[in-house]
Amino acid sequence: IGIVILGYCYNNGIGIKIDNQKAFKYQNAANLGDDVAQNNLALMYEKGDGIAKDINEAIYWYENYQENHFFK
Repeated sequence: IGIVILGYCYNNGIGIKIDNQKAFKYQNAANLGDDVAQNNLALMYEKGDGIAKDINEAIYWYENYQENHFFK
């Protein structure tokens, strides 16, 4: 959860300067199965926030989010 919160803070400039590349820390939590991180990472890939826009990666992470969030 800490990694997700840190990524969220970097992504939204909460208490620190916005840094979308550091917000990519969502990747670590997403790989560990955190559904919030998976959704946020998918959004970053969809929009190209701090990383190269990649619709296929966005879809991959949205599907993981759906499996982990709705079918727990």
